[in-house]
Amino acid sequence: MRVVQDIWPQLSQCTDIETKLTFYWLRAELLRRLGMFDEALDFAYIGEDLARQNKSHFSMFTFWTVLGTVYMQRNQMEQAESCFQTALSLKDKLSVTEQKSLNTAYARFAILQQQQKRVPQALELIDESIQSAKEHQDEPHLIQSLAIRGNILKAQGKDREAGEMYKKALTLAQKHQDRKREARLLFRLAECYENVDEQAFETASRDLFHAQKRLEKERSLLDEEL
Repeated sequence: MRVVQDIWPQLSQCTDIETKLTFYWLRAELLRRLGMFDEALDFAYIGEDLARQNKSHFSMFTFWTVLGTVYMQRNQMEQAESCFQTALSLKDKLSVTEQKSLNTAYARFAILQQQQKRVPQALELIDESIQSAKEHQDEPHLIQSLAIRGNILKAQGKDREAGEMYKKALTLAQKHQDRKREARLLFRLAECYENVDEQAFETASRDLFHAQKRLEKERSLLDEEL
């Protein structure tokens, strides 16, 4: 954020519209992650207006996705739903490469629908996210989407079905050596098996212990290097 703020005064001299839009998106996204929601909304709306004036559909899509996420984090569900719907209404105007970003909007919209107890709609959206990730061979986002589908099923008391989603996501997380997600997924898997399959619960718990050890070891090595 400090780097973006340092560069910001020079942005008015920039003639490349895509660069300007990227910086507006970056500032809005960073503000969102910092929990500065009012400021994030301000920059996202200004950026979206600039994108619309220049008919940059992909930037419009990204700004509406940020706006939907901010409103969801502020628990303003109606505004969030409207923003995600607007973002996804632009999907046919995105290039094949740009459509890779659709899975994020689908996934976040699915979470919103789950929070509003609209389970069929949530499952439909997360299936769209899974399909998009598969089509674009985007395994990191596929891990996320499979985990979200597992969460939706688990919230419905469908522990076995949820466990299958977590196992698929876990295989991919281990393939990519994503230690944080591996540990989180093993914890979810253990939860699914806790009152269903004692042996599977013990196996998942033991695997979780070893995953946490690997994660702590990586952190220790990083600390030593730093």
